Amino acid sequence: MLALRAVGNGRHVGAHETGALVNDRPGPGGWVVRETFRFHHRPDGTALLRHLATGRCVTVDADGTAEAAALAAAADVAVIALGNHPMVDGRETEDWVDLALPAGQEELLRAVYAANPRTVLVVTSSYPYAVGWAQAHLPAVLWTSHGGQEHGNALADVLLGDADPGGRLTQTWYADAAELPDLLDYDIIGADATYLYHRGEPLYPFGHGLSYARFEYVDLRLSSSRCPSARRSR
Repeated sequence: MLALRAVGNGRHVGAHETGALVNDRPGPGGWVVRETFRFHHRPDGTALLRHLATGRCVTVDADGTAEAAALAAAADVAVIALGNHPMVDGRETEDWVDLALPAGQEELLRAVYAANPRTVLVVTSSYPYAVGWAQAHLPAVLWTSHGGQEHGNALADVLLGDADPGGRLTQTWYADAAELPDLLDYDIIGADATYLYHRGEPLYPFGHGLSYARFEYVDLRLSSSRCPSARRSR
């Protein structure tokens, strides 16, 4: 799914109950999200953009991949931000068939990298993505969950080296959706699921995270050889 932001005023595009598109929304939200669209590609090379809440379509032009690649080629370093919007495709009502980046995002990423190998990928998402191609080709990949109003400043501090990316992953990032069990299989041991029982090689393991410095833990000692007894509640 897609959310569109108007160039003229920076507001999100949505639809009134009449179906008229307007660029007056602060962002996707509400129980029925009226700021989400989906592309439907046609054999003749054109595409339809369907508004999900009303089911109506509008004709769309080609995307800005070529323009982004041209800008990247003229830059010293390219930073491309991809991922999902939490109110668009990070909701309970939306299921994914795989862990790959959306096709349009993957195409944009590869085009920018082809134009400038010094490309940094920033993934902002509600869930893991299978970004194996980016891991194999790009010099740096940075992940962040959805932040608040200082999100952009925080990312800039990390990218410019003013802050250390000290976070650690709270999920296992699988290399492919084929490594995941069936959606309704709750036997995580038998299905080799989660970081505890997965016997494969994940793309990024639970707790993964790099920084700008190297750390080493040595001469570790236990303060006690026994675990403290848990208090019984009345």
